[in-house]
Amino acid sequence: MADGEALGEEWVELYATAISPPLGGALVSLSDITARKRAELAASERLRDLARVSRAVTLGVLSGSLAHELNQPLTAILSNAQAGLRLLDSSSISLPQLREILLDVVGDDQRAGEIIRRTRRLLDLGESEAAEIEMNALVRGALQTVADEALLRRVRTTLVLASDLPRSRGDPVQLEQVFVNLFLNAFDAMADLPREDRRLAVRTTQRGAELIEVIVEDRGKGVDQDQLGRIFEPFYTTKRSGMGMGLYLSRAIIEAHGGCVHAESARPGLRVCVCLPRAERATRHWPLVQCQRERGRHKVIC
Repeated sequence: MADGEALGEEWVELYATAISPPLGGALVSLSDITARKRAELAASERLRDLARVSRAVTLGVLSGSLAHELNQPLTAILSNAQAGLRLLDSSSISLPQLREILLDVVGDDQRAGEIIRRTRRLLDLGESEAAEIEMNALVRGALQTVADEALLRRVRTTLVLASDLPRSRGDPVQLEQVFVNLFLNAFDAMADLPREDRRLAVRTTQRGAELIEVIVEDRGKGVDQDQLGRIFEPFYTTKRSGMGMGLYLSRAIIEAHGGCVHAESARPGLRVCVCLPRAERATRHWPLVQCQRERGRHKVIC
């Protein structure tokens, strides 16, 4: 049951159109849009559920690399702890050496904690929360999430970040999910290439005065020109084991944030461009647009 239906809320849509002189005044119409809004809320809830499932699937894909990444600081902590015990058992204790060992333990513990926090964030099942987003930091964090996966698959990544990017606004968990999905898709597309050709390029830029753009480009087999428009459709996939929901959900998330996403041939490979509005222009009540302006008319939902 949608939230609005459970609470007994009702929605109306009010249109006001100015009447030219000499009559003046305005023509006002009022419509009950409760059924439509309840359907939108139900669809939004289904989208959130699908996004959660997608995050769980993504975590499953990353489980091997996450285990490998987490094992590194844990092994280092064990090694340093054993070295500290040997130092304590020796006849002479070097305090500077012991301090260095303990600092290494603290550093490795913080690294392990960050890996766990990133994993929990990826699997976050809480409600969506909008916040101002520094896009360079978000993209860098998404790349860090898949860094060990890139290492295991022998993919070289390059990151070019534009300076002085304006902030965007939205749910950082959902947006990070979009970029993690794009990066993993790129890894899959390059799986059959020689190691030296497996390259992923990611860059951020400002597009005009209003948009922030993130470009993800791989050097894989690409997509036929006549199929480019279909890759964001549900259940469409070029992978043998794919579900065909990752790009569909990515587009839905980006559009819910007031942005857009499209793909184009990179020759070789595929280039995916994600555009998001700056914070001042972001959808105020996403994921459902509550108020919009149309030519000469004010459309208000209350």
